Amino acid sequence: MLSKIDDKKIIAVLMTIQLILCGLAINSFPIALDEPFSIFWSQQDLHELNVMFQSENNPPLHFYLLHFWIKLFGVGPVAVRSLSLIFSVLSIPVLFYLGKKLQGRMVGVLAVLFFIFSSFNHYHAVEARTYSLFVLLSLLAFNDLYDFIFKSEKRYLRLAIWNGLLLYTHYLGGFVVVCEVVVFFILFKNLSVKKIGYLVLSGLISAVIYIPGILLLFKRLEHFNDQGTWVPEPEITELYGNILRFLNNSIVAMILLLGLVVLFVINRKNTIQKLPDFLKNKQFVFAITTFLVPYLGMYIVSVIFQPIFLDRYLLFTTPFLFLSLAMVICFLFTNWSKKAYLLLFTVPFIITCNYFPDNDREGDEIAKYVASVKDESNSVIVISPPFYDLTFMYHYKPENFADYKRFKETELNENVYPVYSLNEISGDLRGKQLIYVDANSKFLFPEQQLKKEIESRFKWKEGREFKGEYEVHVYE
Repeated sequence: MLSKIDDKKIIAVLMTIQLILCGLAINSFPIALDEPFSIFWSQQDLHELNVMFQSENNPPLHFYLLHFWIKLFGVGPVAVRSLSLIFSVLSIPVLFYLGKKLQGRMVGVLAVLFFIFSSFNHYHAVEARTYSLFVLLSLLAFNDLYDFIFKSEKRYLRLAIWNGLLLYTHYLGGFVVVCEVVVFFILFKNLSVKKIGYLVLSGLISAVIYIPGILLLFKRLEHFNDQGTWVPEPEITELYGNILRFLNNSIVAMILLLGLVVLFVINRKNTIQKLPDFLKNKQFVFAITTFLVPYLGMYIVSVIFQPIFLDRYLLFTTPFLFLSLAMVICFLFTNWSKKAYLLLFTVPFIITCNYFPDNDREGDEIAKYVASVKDESNSVIVISPPFYDLTFMYHYKPENFADYKRFKETELNENVYPVYSLNEISGDLRGKQLIYVDANSKFLFPEQQLKKEIESRFKWKEGREFKGEYEVHVYE
């Protein structure tokens, strides 16, 4: 059936599916977590942005792109998230053609459908953060690495460009480049001086592209060495736990495994005969190593040096997990004439996909509640930890959030105080209604005594709990 359909039509259908599903979900959960930070700073003038990068844990590329996107479309949820969606949709043709090169069009179709209906990918496709861009650039880099290894050295220039952009997208970009080198030497058995020379040349071009970012990188590495990361040390269970998360859940994993076992048993004689050749096949080795080398590499780095083994940091490995899975399925299906039955393996993903993601935050509801209980002439709003003020103001006063040059001034005009202690608030609080927005401060800053300080000076009137251990308390 697929053989009669043009590649471009297949890709168009797959991209349309992605657009529809993500379009329905793009405004289904509130802007929260790290999104307000990215949005707020991306509004800034480029000079102010460059100053911010001196202390920011992400390179500038996504911020720059979002900066110009906001200039065109504003800071609304659909506007800022649609940029991430574009990157995710653009990943589809790259993933399809890579799958086709590895083992045929059905591998490409299956891998893309796994990608689309993976809840984890679906969520990050509509999050206003850098991760969907990082996935796209990683796919482009490994796609050209494949061509570079097995086809033509001429891919060295494009490979250099993608790697240079990766370095500007996330500080893990350098780790991805190292993984490419490892994959190259695993796969390239008959090493030629010419091929290695082009690989070195590609790396040098990437380094030249990255010259403006090197000083910033060294500053962040110094900070990293001094303070480490906030990422906790990984448990051994996370090695399979993250994979289960990428496959939606353990039930999907069990169904897929059962399906593979059934195919193996039905076709066991032919499968056993051809299995050694399949496992040694350079295309399969490429797919599985492009998943395992960065995946296991990040775990090893986390155990020995610094923790970086975090699900969203691993997002760029998921297309290669799906490619490997699709190749195994298609291999076990080799002698079956009805290739369309392979699509049944996507059904567990389709059924279990979380089409309307939840980031476990309710910044919009918090803002509505505060507005409903606020005494317009006599209220003081206290926010802790202080950095939650960006999320709060995004929902409470969007126009003030967008007026970034006067943000602090408008906060004060609204009597909003992001603080760790009441001592940071100037002016007399006697006779005031105090609204305390507690953004899970007991977890982030367990030694903080702000709530006790407030309760020693004010009388509690009412309150409400929200998702993520957030609370709002009203005092008089």
